Amino acid sequence: MSHNLFAFLNDPHSKTFWLGWSGLLLWQNYAFTYVSRARNSGSLRAHVLAALQSNGVWFLQSLFVYSAFMKILQGEYGIWTAVVAAFYYTTFTMAGSLFAHWRALHKEKGATAVGANKKYAQIPIEEWERVKAIVSKLQIHVPVVTGDE
Repeated sequence: MSHNLFAFLNDPHSKTFWLGWSGLLLWQNYAFTYVSRARNSGSLRAHVLAALQSNGVWFLQSLFVYSAFMKILQGEYGIWTAVVAAFYYTTFTMAGSLFAHWRALHKEKGATAVGANKKYAQIPIEEWERVKAIVSKLQIHVPVVTGDE
């Protein structure tokens, strides 16, 4: 008796199909957002881990795309299944991206923060305001370069 581990990929009537797909969709855009942010950080390690995750989930997602999902989009399961699948895809990929962004805003520090660079110091806004207040009290003129110039 042979058991096909991925048989649910070909059955859009299966709850496992929709649950498995939603998990991959969340992970897909989580990883996509993560790799985008990691690419803009100062950490090669974070970029390597993010790229590995993003490309790995892309491969797994391809299993769904080239199974029943293509048949759904071609209307083999009816137009409403195709419409639901389009909304399902959009909803879960958007949720994955938003969750990754939210998590990153609370987790990124140091070299893994977006914009981190060994050549430039980053300083939190509150700390910068404190420094400016101290400099102002000392009556020292410090030119401020904003990058808009």
